[in-house]
Amino acid sequence: MKVNVFATIAAALALQAIPVLAQALPPEVKPPPACALNCTMQYVPEACGSLSNRTCICTDQILAPKLTACVVANCTKREALATKRFSDITCQRPVNDRSQPVFVVTPVFGILALIVFGLRVLARGMIGWQSWGVDDWLMIPCVVFSIPLTVLSGLLVRYGLGKDIWMIENQDNITEILYIYFWDELLYLAIIPLTKISILAFYLRIFPRKEFRIMTYVLIVGNVLYLVVFELITVFQCTPIEGAWLHWDGEFEATCRNLNLQAWVAAAVCLVLDIATIVLPLPELWRLSMSWKKKLQVLSMFCVGFFVSLVAILRLQYLLAFGHGGNVTMDFVEIGIWSTIEVSVGIICACMPALRSLLSLAMPQVFGTTNRPTAPGASGGDFKESSAGLSSGLSHKITGGGTGAGAGAGASRDISAIKVKSEYTVRSKQRDESTFIELQPFDYGDEEDTRNMLAGKRASRTAVATAGHGSRPSIPRHNPFLRNAAAGNTTLEDYEFVVVGSGPGGGGTAANLAFAGYKVLLIDAGGDYSDNIVTQVPALSLASTEYNEIAWDFFVNHHAKPEDNARDTKMVYERADGSRYMGLNPPAGAKPLGVLYPRTGTLGGCSRHNALITMQAFDSDWNDLAALTGDNGWRASEMRRHFQKIEKVEYFPNSIVGHGSDGWLNTGFTSLLTAITDLKIVSLILAACSAMGQGGLLGGLITTVAGLAAVLSQDINGPGQMDREGVYQVPLAMRDSRRGGVLDWINEVAKATNRDGSRKYHLDIKLETLVTKVNFDQSGSVPRATGVEFMEGKSLYRADARARNVAGPKGFGSVKATREVIVAGGTYNTPQLLKLSGVGPRAELAQFDIPVLVDLPGVGTNMQDRYENTVIGQADSDFALTKDCTFNTTPDDPCLKKWKAGATKTLKGVYASNGLSVVVLKKSSVAEGGQPDLVIAGGPANFRGYFPGWSSKVLQDSVHWAWIILKAHTRNRAGTVKLRSADPRDTPEISFNYFAEGGDKDLQALREGVDLSRKMFDRLVPLDGDFTEVWPGRANTTTDAQIKSYVRDEAWGHHASCSCPIGRDGDPMAVLDSKLRVRGTTGLRVVDASAFPRIPGAFIALPLSQLAEKASADIIAANPK
Repeated sequence: MKVNVFATIAAALALQAIPVLAQALPPEVKPPPACALNCTMQYVPEACGSLSNRTCICTDQILAPKLTACVVANCTKREALATKRFSDITCQRPVNDRSQPVFVVTPVFGILALIVFGLRVLARGMIGWQSWGVDDWLMIPCVVFSIPLTVLSGLLVRYGLGKDIWMIENQDNITEILYIYFWDELLYLAIIPLTKISILAFYLRIFPRKEFRIMTYVLIVGNVLYLVVFELITVFQCTPIEGAWLHWDGEFEATCRNLNLQAWVAAAVCLVLDIATIVLPLPELWRLSMSWKKKLQVLSMFCVGFFVSLVAILRLQYLLAFGHGGNVTMDFVEIGIWSTIEVSVGIICACMPALRSLLSLAMPQVFGTTNRPTAPGASGGDFKESSAGLSSGLSHKITGGGTGAGAGAGASRDISAIKVKSEYTVRSKQRDESTFIELQPFDYGDEEDTRNMLAGKRASRTAVATAGHGSRPSIPRHNPFLRNAAAGNTTLEDYEFVVVGSGPGGGGTAANLAFAGYKVLLIDAGGDYSDNIVTQVPALSLASTEYNEIAWDFFVNHHAKPEDNARDTKMVYERADGSRYMGLNPPAGAKPLGVLYPRTGTLGGCSRHNALITMQAFDSDWNDLAALTGDNGWRASEMRRHFQKIEKVEYFPNSIVGHGSDGWLNTGFTSLLTAITDLKIVSLILAACSAMGQGGLLGGLITTVAGLAAVLSQDINGPGQMDREGVYQVPLAMRDSRRGGVLDWINEVAKATNRDGSRKYHLDIKLETLVTKVNFDQSGSVPRATGVEFMEGKSLYRADARARNVAGPKGFGSVKATREVIVAGGTYNTPQLLKLSGVGPRAELAQFDIPVLVDLPGVGTNMQDRYENTVIGQADSDFALTKDCTFNTTPDDPCLKKWKAGATKTLKGVYASNGLSVVVLKKSSVAEGGQPDLVIAGGPANFRGYFPGWSSKVLQDSVHWAWIILKAHTRNRAGTVKLRSADPRDTPEISFNYFAEGGDKDLQALREGVDLSRKMFDRLVPLDGDFTEVWPGRANTTTDAQIKSYVRDEAWGHHASCSCPIGRDGDPMAVLDSKLRVRGTTGLRVVDASAFPRIPGAFIALPLSQLAEKASADIIAANPK
């Protein structure tokens, strides 16, 4: 939206000069900008003799143009507005306020439209839900979109709509008004054509004439094109897009098109479509066999649409003023009002024909049904009311069967020699000719069926269903899960691709390859527990990490020195008797195990136990990878395209570009209607906004859903949004308020069938199968991966706590891959498997007598993670949202019952969320590249890191709130994954060597994260009590050294990555090339978090899915069918 602010200022200052400066100012009036003061000092003494001559300064007509020219030449637009505000206040000019009509008119019409739509639904229900049609479905989005259009009008008034632009003290509110107007335009341009399409779909239900239906379809296409074209024109009216609301003050560089031309073209096309839609049915209505009274009633209903066109013309008049002028906060008053009226009246008009059944009950004499008989034998039949409220006309179209027999009155007929088709017209007693539905002719089949029908017998539906078709064999629905052998060895059939690991990397790649037509085997060491409530409910994500059926518990060393590890309160030791001890001061002789690092072994991998957070990486992460490899397929724009392909966004994104709508990865927000019920959570969100300088919308409005939505209006997954500081809602991978993720895609592909029941894609799944080695053909110059060997059995891998009770595998086996083997075991298991297969550092392999196939020293190095810490506060009373929840620890968990019974996300309650209410992006003083490097998430939990039993302790009460600090773009690359033995069942030795590289800067960033977390607690407005910090506590953690010591000792992570990194050609530590191929081999790739050279973004799940999409595209390109 291009706004000519200087035109407004020039027009305003042409009649008024800057007022008296020397006199005392009211306390609420800020002094004018320095540029205006300079202009005053330059011209006022000469024109008025003194700076104290108020009358002269405020009224002199010669002085005004000089001051205007000076202000325009020397002040910015914002300064000019501030100057005008100062002038009006000190000269005591009247203040314009036209906000009242917006408050009155827009809600009245919006509510009226909702009432009429509700009556439409009621009318359909009274007739029978079988009458619900396409036109009714299309009306739902019209009504849904009209609600924010109405609500946003009130928000506009809150920002200053109805006041002169220069009287808005907080000039950022002007940006907010233009931003809301941008969305108003998009909503308006969607509702208007959708309303007409709904009306046209209604026409198709009642008018059977072929020529009419063709014209109706033409108009539907015209409205669809109108919607698409003008939505796109509006979205891209400025380049970049945000220029539509940021360009007004001239401080944001943008190029914007001519809004007036766009408005004229849109209005002209809209009027043509309006008139065509209204006029189209009039001839058809005129032909109806009705009394004059009925015809006039029906015609008047349809002609109400002309009022919509009149409103559109009036709206255009004000729209032109809005485009030309600069006083947007005043000009938009009429636009907002007339837009709401046009939309509301359009909805009302579209609903009126459906209301006749209700009107006929209320006023039967006026709107009663027509029972006018037609001539006997007419195609419409007699229209008579039955006691059941339905009537039907039946006519038989009889054509000669080659006998030439007549069909006149009293003629004898041989029905065996004729063909009969029956046409039914069914009408409701509560309807008349304007709302009947004509059914399509039904062919009853052969002559025998026809004779039975005419004789009053029921036609054989079986005969109809099978007529003309031979018998088809029954094909049972296929089961993609392969069974393990009871004992002995197993040799599977060959597959084109064998994928090891079913997480977001491997699972997504396997499903993509099968979807592309390849024969694929997906192997995972775990089982399928997707039907268990713990892996389904978002709020049970914590419990899922310690759910025995899927939990893999690794114990890792955070530091290289034992004494550094010993200062971590989460350090776990094993006593001589096999029991475990956690904490400081371990008993004598206890063996240090490390700190718990929860992983998972199950179909779907880490997506079945993570926190569901679905956040983009930074654009620079992808662009840096493209620069490193020279592969432009890694560029952020391409990786965004992969995201759009897989996403199905289920929230209203701030940025309508860069999102997908028909993928398998459902993304949504926690319902704000859920969050707003807990004043503690509301107060904490407010505190975060205040600490981040986003307090402009606070006050009374913030305690409403609309107020929270305004504060959290930015879409963190919008293009470039990760580069911007602020408070955001957290996008979650949920489908129907259940945990979503790659398992949904795996199941869709693996279980898909053709119409005849045969399998559609060849994706086989082999579970509880531990891959022990990749096999190679070494006959060529470069080893080629040909398949894998495996063990069969449950809980074989010793990260599974149950493995100690498993004597050994139930069987062994192998499978060949005719094209490629894809390893996706994860950051720990992928380097372990490669080394066990002879691919890795020569010295390490020799230590365990493993023959060296390819000496790759980078395997198991470069491992990285994010650093995490928390600051925890304790309230003096429970969070209202979670106080009754037991998180599935009791059989009568009321919150779980609510989740099971609720029909919508809001009705399902708090369990339809992962518990994280907001996330804060912040740049520390040591951030690089101008991007936020601190991510602080908030949730009602007592979370201090991972340790055995952590998930139950975190939520054992409802009085704690944790600010979870996460350091993105950590500088440390010193982590390692090394073999513990040559036994594939053993876990590897894992050491992260925290803060070994870039430690000082990372510590400083985390220290600032602690400061910001404390600031958010300190800024709390106690709507429902205050919080006292209990971790780390302020008694002994206040100085810089104390805070950094706390950070260093207690830090943890859970996004381990980069242990088999991509690298440039010639880098001896590079394990993979840009296509994820293992260097020194052919037919072998790695597609998981270990492949990244630098850990991307702030949360790893979504980048992993994008990695799988990139890998799939590369694999398919390299393996033509």
